[in-house]
Amino acid sequence: MKRTQLYNYHKEHANVVEFAGYEMPLWYSGISAEHLAVRNSCGIFDISHMGRLIVEGDGSAEFLDYLVPSSVPNLSAGKGLYTVLCNESAGIIDDIIIYRLADKFLVVVNAANLEKDLQWMNSKNNFGAIISDITMKSSMLAVQGPQAVEVLRKALGIDLSGMTRFGIAEHILPIGNLFIARTGYTGEDGFEIIINSDKPERALAVWNKIISAGSLPCGLGARDTLRLEAGLCLYGQDLNDKTTPVEASLSWVVSKAKGKYVGKQIIENQMQGKARISRVGIEMIGQGIPRKDHQIFKGSRIGEITSGTFSPLLKKGIAMGYVSSEYSSIGTEVEIDIRGQRVSAKIVKTPFYDQTLYGWKRTKKN
Repeated sequence: MKRTQLYNYHKEHANVVEFAGYEMPLWYSGISAEHLAVRNSCGIFDISHMGRLIVEGDGSAEFLDYLVPSSVPNLSAGKGLYTVLCNESAGIIDDIIIYRLADKFLVVVNAANLEKDLQWMNSKNNFGAIISDITMKSSMLAVQGPQAVEVLRKALGIDLSGMTRFGIAEHILPIGNLFIARTGYTGEDGFEIIINSDKPERALAVWNKIISAGSLPCGLGARDTLRLEAGLCLYGQDLNDKTTPVEASLSWVVSKAKGKYVGKQIIENQMQGKARISRVGIEMIGQGIPRKDHQIFKGSRIGEITSGTFSPLLKKGIAMGYVSSEYSSIGTEVEIDIRGQRVSAKIVKTPFYDQTLYGWKRTKKN
């Protein structure tokens, strides 16, 4: 298995498990404690397992624009966007973030999909773009929570309060050369930091400074419960290469009146209301914790859970899953089969919590 540059720290301080071919921390002080630290103050995650690709060359913008349903040429330098790589059947190969730097693009992909994504991108590269994998030559951290700006000000001596959502900037500091983007996978305000060095001591120095400034180390367990509360998808569970962006309730990534791109015809047809299934949020009414593969009923079976957990913030079971589109309306009451018993639940909007009290909207409001 692969190891990130911070593996020795994780081995000493955390419960380490296998994830996407890496030995990664599941938790340090406990999933619930780490989850609530991110919602109320600040947490730090090692996300170096995420793939990092540089795409450059004269045809790089047109190349990436052909691969995704979002508009890449309209992306200005210092900005990023969330989007999806689709196959010819409009199935989602991966959900990714594309950042436009001064003279190239940075593409962040899911850890388990790195090799698959590279193969797909190379197979479609008739534009002269140059693709470089810098994953093992760098580290990546996520600093998340309402106190993230202040923690990074204290730790790194930089003021990031004016950075816009999905903005990215390079910072050349005594501690290292960093790319910092205002984004995350928790629903909170926060930042993702790429440390451009293959020396583990550089990553450890940044990690320790951020912890000393008031951020709690967090593992994959809290990362999963946080992203689910925020209604964010996990590839391989909520998304796969048989699911389209429209079915996955990600139609907002599709740019209107866009030219040719992979999967366009199918996506446009489904945008006209021809999607067979829909991803929905589900909140338990009765007692029970919904889990992946639990079946959803409205009299007869109408779908299944793809992600489920007990929400540390809401103190109830929540889930995402796919149902036949005719049952996807907010407020629809359904039942979840939990260990042979059907438990009452309902379709709800995501995020599952009020983001004016927790999350990015609260920080923006303040």
